[in-house]
Amino acid sequence: MSKKVERIALTEEFVRCPACGYNGGFHTTFKRLPDMIKMNLVCPSCHDEFDLNITVTITEKGGGG
Repeated sequence: MSKKVERIALTEEFVRCPACGYNGGFHTTFKRLPDMIKMNLVCPSCHDEFDLNITVTITEKGGGG
């Protein structure tokens, strides 16, 4: 089942869920893409998901930690 993800333009801050008004913070999701990791925010109250266009570039390192 595919879930709708709402694209949000980050202006100053994103602290309140635009869907339900919850303001206690967000959960995060991570999706690995071929050359980056995509991070979205999920409201813990209504479970709507928001894309603020946050990505992390992946640099693979060999060996242990």
